[in-house]
Amino acid sequence: MPDSTKERAAAGATLPRVEPNVRTFRLKDPPGSPSAPAATPERAFPRWLGALLPLVLLTAVIGGVVLVKLGPVHLFAGLVALGVVLGFGWILASAVLPAAPVDRTCPACGVVDGLRPAHEDTTRGVACRACGFRDEDASAWMIAEEDGPLESVVLRERAARRGRSASPAPNDPR
Repeated sequence: MPDSTKERAAAGATLPRVEPNVRTFRLKDPPGSPSAPAATPERAFPRWLGALLPLVLLTAVIGGVVLVKLGPVHLFAGLVALGVVLGFGWILASAVLPAAPVDRTCPACGVVDGLRPAHEDTTRGVACRACGFRDEDASAWMIAEEDGPLESVVLRERAARRGRSASPAPNDPR
């Protein structure tokens, strides 16, 4: 397959008219060229499964209507009660059970409690106390949250976005 304009013209291909000072780009590389992407990545689930999803949801709605219209009242009431209990149980478990502790292990040196927020005034970026490793793109939100209240940090970030200087919160223990 010819690559240059001259080779395509010599091969008899009609060339589109190009205005002067206009840059043109190939939108897609031909298959097999070095810059063409490799094989497409595998999907998490088969494509045909996505086509069945509307049918499954429609069946669930029809089943719910049939249950309400024709089914026994105590079965419908039991399913509604189960939904309410599961919802409140989820909220209660989320509020009462603690989250997993933050992993502060440094990826560079392996010190277990080495990472800290890179900057005091933001929750972006982490730094290692032991080896000096820095990652400015990593989120330090969870680490900063474990270290203390985040109100002053959030207020400083918000003020920086608005272009003002922020004053610390009146009851900030830092």
